Amino acid sequence: MPLDLAGVAGLVPSMMFGWLAYVFLASLRAGQDAVITKIAKVDQPDLPQRLVRYTHRLTALWCAYFFVASLAVVICKSIWPLLGPALGIGSVVLYVGEYLLRPVLFPNHLFPSLWEQTRNTAKVWRTRRGRVQ
Repeated sequence: MPLDLAGVAGLVPSMMFGWLAYVFLASLRAGQDAVITKIAKVDQPDLPQRLVRYTHRLTALWCAYFFVASLAVVICKSIWPLLGPALGIGSVVLYVGEYLLRPVLFPNHLFPSLWEQTRNTAKVWRTRRGRVQ
């Protein structure tokens, strides 16, 4: 029986989203900083507690997004050519939308630019021993 490479390749996006959901979920354990808290602390190591709570909740939101995206890829694999771009656009909307909402929620706090935030995200995602720093 030949190996269905197209079927296996179709699982790659689901596994990617599933892995991201796992990484974000694992960072929500007590006693450690959530992924987005780590990103926020790159520029501001003494992040106020209200922003620590916010970044913790935001990490949970991204975790849910990645989980739903992973399921959507598996359930709707026949429409992947449409779903793939929609999930990419959804990620950008969530990332930029949250960036635009943040100053409204915390008007007295100065935040990094979108470029700096993206740079900080890349810094945090560099791995050491297979773990998100």
